[in-house]
Amino acid sequence: MTDYRLFGLREKPFEQHLLDAHLERSVDLELAAIVNELKSGEIAKVAISLSGSEGYGKTETLRILEAKTNRVGIYALFLDANNISTTMAGIVKKPFLKLKKDANIEKAIVFAMNKHKPSVLLFDNLHEPELVTPPRSVATSVVNSIFDKLDSGMIVFSSSESHTPDIPVVELPPLTDEEAILIVGKRLALVRYSQNMDPLYPFSRSFIRELNREVGGNPGFLIERLNDILKEAAEKKILCIADVKKP
Repeated sequence: MTDYRLFGLREKPFEQHLLDAHLERSVDLELAAIVNELKSGEIAKVAISLSGSEGYGKTETLRILEAKTNRVGIYALFLDANNISTTMAGIVKKPFLKLKKDANIEKAIVFAMNKHKPSVLLFDNLHEPELVTPPRSVATSVVNSIFDKLDSGMIVFSSSESHTPDIPVVELPPLTDEEAILIVGKRLALVRYSQNMDPLYPFSRSFIRELNREVGGNPGFLIERLNDILKEAAEKKILCIADVKKP
């Protein structure tokens, strides 16, 4: 097992998705503002496409929105299109729903949202090729079918496609260099023995900037590369990581 104590770290910081390390960005603020409009009654219903390439943090963004929505007293229903049967099996067991596990998915969603209105449906991975051909036609059809039956509520679905006719698109942008630095610092802080260290150690700021540019500002790719680089540095006992091409 690789030992990360060399860098003052209890364990590896870059291998898993950590919501505690989420960096609030403009997209998070935009979605949260719409939830507030829903709660206040300024809007009755809205559907939004959350768009971004693989690794851009669509799932993480939806999970953060789910937590924020629940905190303000609005019911949030998270569904993963990659695993509908398992997701629904868990949902229908909840007391508020009281539906059989073989219940029609669309009816179950509409029933739950109309029972707890206004509510928010967070529909992840509504772009997978085995479910959607072509992506925008089926995704739009599914969302519109549910949306039309809602008394009130908000639907946010993630998709690699940004071309969803008649549905507003909120697109996740690439990370800026400073955002990349903040994300790395937050990740490291979660597993740091002591916070009385350079928050980026063993990385330099210039290294993070260079690596972020190399991966095109893709958060997922950035984390993957950092995981590999830090593991190699720990095994080779490299105390300072300042060059993307090394260690």
